[in-house]
Formats: sequence, structure tokens, C-alpha cells
Amino acid sequence: RFASRPALHFLDHPSDTSRPLVLMPCDWDDICAYTTEKQVVVRHRTVGIVYYLALICIVLYVVLYEIVYQHGYAQFQSLSGTAHATYEPASPLKPIDALHYCSQSADAQPLSQPLPCVSWDPTLTTKSAASSLLVGTRLSTKVQERNASCGELQYGVCVPWVAANETTVYVGDVASGTIVVQHSVSAASLLSSSAGKLDSFGAR
Repeated sequence: RFASRPALHFLDHPSDTSRPLVLMPCDWDDICAYTTEKQVVVRHRTVGIVYYLALICIVLYVVLYEIVYQHGYAQFQSLSGTAHATYEPASPLKPIDALHYCSQSADAQPLSQPLPCVSWDPTLTTKSAASSLLVGTRLSTKVQERNASCGELQYGVCVPWVAANETTVYVGDVASGTIVVQHSVSAASLLSSSAGKLDSFGAR
């Protein structure tokens, strides 16, 4: 329906001030009018194929590449961590006769240059750092004495300390021990200050 759009108008004629104002009638069809969307069906095979191929490509890109391959659903954070290794001796240790490199063994082999064996001592044979572990298997001890021929304030060729005794021993049954590796990671944006760190032995 096409019609004129009358509205509420106040007609004023400046040239004739004696004429009264005229109130025009309102059209309720215009007052109650509203807008709506219009749908169009395109019946064209070429345009339809291009349209649906574009939709399929978008879906495959989002699902396969962004979500599955790129893990777009997850937020990755940079982690910082350290590893700490410790050595634990075997319990129980092998009998001394089973260690052919020990001079106390009844089956000691002369060709292997057997030496006396001692038990493992963490203060002497193990050195652990943030990313390294040293487990000693051979221990040499040197005892030095003060050279009596050197004066207290001697300077020059005189050697103030001379070796008095030197012993070398093996640490028995080191190969049967266990190396425990403890690792810890932390991320400030993921862990609160009360949570601390996450390591291989749980939260601490």
C-alpha cells in the first residue's frame, strides 16, 4: 500500500496573521509501522557451490587448524624450572666377596688393580648442583705435614707443606645405587603466591 504520509502539522502563514493554526489528521499506519529483514533465496548453482565451499573451508580452518593443530582453546604460559638429582645407595649392599675390584674380596682379580673398598659417603663422593650430579667411585686422600726445615716467614724455594701419607680407595657397590631426579616448574601467571611451586613430589 502506497499512500501519502500525513503527519501532525501546524500550518502557519506569516503573511496572514489573522488565520488560525490548522491541525492536520494523523495516519495510524505510519505511526505503527516497523522495519523487518528481507530474505533472498539465490537459485544459482555456481554461486551456491562457491558459497558452500567457502563455508566448508572456514569450518575446516577453525576446527582442524586453529583448535586441533594450534590448540587455540588453550592459553600457553612460559615456565621456568630446575632439576635436582640425588644419589641413594643400594640397600642392602652386595657382599664384599662379590666385588672383585676390592682388595678385601676373596675373588679379587690382580689384573684389575684392586684397592680397599669403603662405604659410600655423601659428604665425600657426591656433589650435586642445580643441573649436575657427580658420584665418585674412587677416593684419594692426601695428608700433608708442615715442613720443619722451612721457617715461619720463609720465602723462596722452601716448600712449607710436604705429603706425609696418601691413600686411594674405591667406593663399594656404587653401580647398584639409585639416582633420584627431582624437577620443579613454576609460572607466575598460573600459580598464586600461596601455591608455591609444582615439582615431581607434589605442590609445596
